Amino acid sequence: MKLKLRTSLLCAGSLIFALQGCTTDKGQSQPPQTSSTAVPAPLTGDPLSDAQNGDAAAMVTVGRMYLNGTGVANDDHQAFVWFSKAADLGSTDGQYYLGRLYAEGSGVERSYGRAIYWYNRAANRGHTVAQYDLAMIYSHGWGVPKDSSLAYSLFLKAANHGNADAQYWLSSPSRQAGEHDDRALYWLQQAATNGHSTAQSNLGIRYLIGDGVPKDLNLAARWMEKSANQGDAAGEYNLAHLYFTGEGVERNPERAAELYRQSAEQGWAASQFMLGTMYGDGNGIRKDLVIAKALLTLAERGHVLIPTPGLDQQFAKMNAQQLSEAQDLADHWKLREPLPTMSQTWHDTEGAAPG
Repeated sequence: MKLKLRTSLLCAGSLIFALQGCTTDKGQSQPPQTSSTAVPAPLTGDPLSDAQNGDAAAMVTVGRMYLNGTGVANDDHQAFVWFSKAADLGSTDGQYYLGRLYAEGSGVERSYGRAIYWYNRAANRGHTVAQYDLAMIYSHGWGVPKDSSLAYSLFLKAANHGNADAQYWLSSPSRQAGEHDDRALYWLQQAATNGHSTAQSNLGIRYLIGDGVPKDLNLAARWMEKSANQGDAAGEYNLAHLYFTGEGVERNPERAAELYRQSAEQGWAASQFMLGTMYGDGNGIRKDLVIAKALLTLAERGHVLIPTPGLDQQFAKMNAQQLSEAQDLADHWKLREPLPTMSQTWHDTEGAAPG
C-alpha cells in the first residue's frame, strides 16, 4: 500500500512553544530592572571562576548550564541571575537569554514588555535569534499589538544574516505578498542549506514531485536523509516512505520500518499507522497483530483515519488476551518512549519472514 507524503507542520524554534498560550502583560515604557546583585548558587569549574571575575561570556555559559541542567541541577532563577549580569555588561547573548526568560516566565515573572526590551537590545546589535524571537512576538501579538509589517522586517533582517528559522518562516508562499513562489523557494533552499531539518524535508518533497524545481528522486532522498539524520519526525517519515516504495533509493522495507519507528516514537501519527500496517502484514518486520493493533489505535488517536479492512478482519480473530494487551500497550505508551518490538501474547504461527 502507499500513503501520500505529508509536508511537515512542525514549528521552528523552541520559543514558539514556550510562548503559545501564554498570558500577556502590557509593554514596559522604562528599561526593566534586573537581578544582577543576586548571589549566585554554588558552582565549581573554570566557567564559574571566569564568570566571578567579570567575564561576560563565562556568565552566559554558567547561565546556560543552570538553564539546561548541564553539570548542575536545573535552576532557572540562577540562570536568570547570570544572564542578567552578562546582559548588564553588554553581552548580546546575555540580553537574548534574559529576554527569553522573561518571555517564558522561567526563573522570573513573565513580562513581555521586559522580554521585548532585552530582545531589542540584542536585536539592534545583530543578534539574529533575538531578531527572530522578537519577530514572532509581533507576528502573533503576544503581549503587544500585532504588527505584521514590523514582524516581517525582523524576519527578513534575521534571514539575511543567515538565521535558518527566519529563512524557513519566509519560505511559505503566503508570506511573500506580491512576489512569486521562486522567492519562497529561495528561502526554503537557504534554510535547508543552513541545516533546518523541516526545510530539508520539505525541499525533498519539492524534488520528489517537481514542485518549482526539476523532479529529482536522488536529490529528494538526499534532502530527506539530511532531515531524518537530525531526528526530524517528518523527515524520518518521508524518507521511510521512499524506502518503503523504492522511490529514489533501493527498496528496503527493513530500513523503512526502522525509520517509521523513530518517527512514531516522536508521536508522528502517520508513522504509527504505517508501522502498524507493516506489523500487520509482516512486511519488513516480523508479523505481530498485537503491536499492529496498538499502533493503529495510537494513529487513530492522532487523527489518521484510514480504513484497513484486511487487518480489521484479522483483528476480529484475536482472542481477548491479545486484544487486552494491544489496548494496554496503546494506553500506557508515552511520547518519546521506545515502542514495543514484540508482544507477549502474539505468536506468529505462520513463521513469516520479514519482507
